[in-house]
Amino acid sequence: MGETGGPYEADCPLRVLDLLSPTDNPVALDWRRRCHEGLLRRKRHIPDGALIRFAEAIAFTDGSSHQVMRVRREKNKIILSPKDGSGYYTVSQLFDRNFEIVREAKVMPTIFPKGN
Repeated sequence: MGETGGPYEADCPLRVLDLLSPTDNPVALDWRRRCHEGLLRRKRHIPDGALIRFAEAIAFTDGSSHQVMRVRREKNKIILSPKDGSGYYTVSQLFDRNFEIVREAKVMPTIFPKGN
């Protein structure tokens, strides 16, 4: 199947996309755009300790569902836990899912000068 045939899978490696000749075919251009977006999604970096929010809550096999989760990195594995820290979960195809990193407010300690 060629790229002008309307492929639904948009999981082409960059080394192949780089070999394609220029085109103005709208179907091919849309497919290339979706492939590049997928590559960028999978390249995202999630720092250890980050809080992430999924577009929709994810249901787990223990019957719970969570939308906001904390990231813990263990070597090449990413473990997620609910915001309250209860339970540990893995999410298949995490980088293909729609999520955002939540910016948390940093609480700075108040320091009072010592009186003389």
